[in-house]
Amino acid sequence: MKVKFEGKQLAKRLALSFIAGEAADSVIFFPLAFLGVLTSAELLRQLLFQFVLITAIEIAFIPLTIIIIRNIKKIEEVDTYDNDNNYDVFAVFKHSKNE
Repeated sequence: MKVKFEGKQLAKRLALSFIAGEAADSVIFFPLAFLGVLTSAELLRQLLFQFVLITAIEIAFIPLTIIIIRNIKKIEEVDTYDNDNNYDVFAVFKHSKNE
């Protein structure tokens, strides 16, 4: 996302990252942990409540997160862009076909 946004809009990138990560975590964890223990309606209600609560807390801390990130970058004097990395999860299969 940093490359796509050209290093700008850190708050937006953080929020999108939090939302995507929390959604994946909730969709995977809740059914594994509670399927069969809770009714489907209660499972969905708990999943949504947890997703909204945790995401809201993470978004509320974005200003503090930005301050910490800026201070770390200033101390380390590093701001890395992963321009040449390939994050395609299927790249392993593509690479092995070409050999």
